Amino acid sequence: MTRAPRLALAVAAVIFAAACGSSSEPTAPDLPLSGPSFSLSITGDVRTSVRGVPTALRMASGYREYNQSGQGETTAVVLVQLAPADASQPTLILGLMGPIQPGTYALHTVGSAVPGSKPEYYGLIVQRGSDGTRNYNATSGTVTLSAVGDTLRGTVTLHYGNIVFVPSNSPPGATYKATGASVDATGTFVVPAPTFTLP
Repeated sequence: MTRAPRLALAVAAVIFAAACGSSSEPTAPDLPLSGPSFSLSITGDVRTSVRGVPTALRMASGYREYNQSGQGETTAVVLVQLAPADASQPTLILGLMGPIQPGTYALHTVGSAVPGSKPEYYGLIVQRGSDGTRNYNATSGTVTLSAVGDTLRGTVTLHYGNIVFVPSNSPPGATYKATGASVDATGTFVVPAPTFTLP
C-alpha cells in the first residue's frame, strides 16, 4: 500500500511559488481577502509563520493505493501547494480527493474507502535542508473549502504525527521508515482552480 511514487511526481509537478514573509514566532494566520494568497502558522517540532501565493493543479492519477486483494485503486487529485519563496521554509501540500465542492474534507485512511468516493485529503509538510528532506505526514485534522468555482477558498487545521527523513545523498529507490513527530498547521488559502488535468 503506497502512494510514494505518485506523491513524488506530484511534488515535482507543483514547484511554483511567489513572495511571502516569515517571522521567528508563529502567529495566527489572517484570512486572505483578495487575489491568490495563503497564510500559515506552524507550531510544534517546526515553528514558523509563512505567507505566499499558492498554486493548484489536477492530476488524473494523482493517488494510488492497493486494496486487500492486491489491486491498485487510482483516483484524480487536486493538488494545492502552499510554498513560500524562501526554499528553507516548509511547504504544505494537500491532495484533495473526491468531489471538489464546498464542505469539510476528512483525512483519507488507507483501506477505509475507495479513493475518490468521498471528499478526503492527504497532506504533507516538506522541509528541505542541507542534510536532506523532512516529510511530515498529516495524521488528523480537516481541510474546509468555503468557495469552489474559478477560485478555491479554504482553511486547514492539521496535525502531522510522523516524519520520514530522506538524506541528501539518498540513492534512487531507497526507502526510509517513519518516526514520531508533532507538528500542527493552521491557515487559509485562496487559489485559482486548476484549468487543465495532467495524466
